[in-house]
Amino acid sequence: MSDDTVKGSRRLNSANTPVNAIAFLVEQEIKRQVNTAEIMAINSADAQGKTSPGGRAKATPLIAQTDGWGNSLPTTAIPNLPFYRPQAGKAAIIMEPQPGDKAIAVFTKRDSSALAVGKNEAAPPATHRAFDQADGFLINGILGVEPEIWLRLDPASGEISLSTKAANLEITCRESGDIDIKTGAGKFNIEATAESTIKAPSIILDGNVRITGTLTVDNGSGGQNRMTGGFINTGGVVSSNGVTLETHTHTGVQPGGGSTGSPNGGS
Repeated sequence: MSDDTVKGSRRLNSANTPVNAIAFLVEQEIKRQVNTAEIMAINSADAQGKTSPGGRAKATPLIAQTDGWGNSLPTTAIPNLPFYRPQAGKAAIIMEPQPGDKAIAVFTKRDSSALAVGKNEAAPPATHRAFDQADGFLINGILGVEPEIWLRLDPASGEISLSTKAANLEITCRESGDIDIKTGAGKFNIEATAESTIKAPSIILDGNVRITGTLTVDNGSGGQNRMTGGFINTGGVVSSNGVTLETHTHTGVQPGGGSTGSPNGGS
């Protein structure tokens, strides 16, 4: 047992009258047994991934109890607290709490241990406990540090943006209907397992384009396809209507300064 002197919370007039004595006892019982809300620090949290229901965390109160001298008393961590995440039905934003995060723990009026994930039927309390720390739920994200990954919904501009500070990535959906994607120094990859379509009145590719598969150009109306600026072919042959550019011959070849006839088909 510690030899340190601890002063209690009893005052000089606590027992002067029966009313004072009863009021003191009631006040102490309320403080000792009734838990409403606490500011907590996350010690650890399970990370079940994006396909699992909400998890649980271990957290320690940040506001310590004090003795009669005003000295802080040691705080004890509360394990197995379900933590909040934004979710409606099967749609959720997955963000497991991280050690050091601050949260508010709220404690239910009755024993809530009978509640289970996905169970919506009312159940009787398993015990007669009330406002107990064992029946706490964490609302995390209080007094947080500067974020480096964020989803922002701006009610003033109507914009939705997803950003990562380290990679300088930003995806913005504007109220006008425009969508901007900025990758900073990173790459932009789109991968699909089936035929995909990009449809617009006009499409601008501003930069060098490399196609590793077959290119088929079809304007859909039977009209002519146009190219401006010419092109350079390297490592292959160019064929048009059965005539190969690199190796075709001509008819009507005669010595002198006359022009040749039409090119022969094939190579």
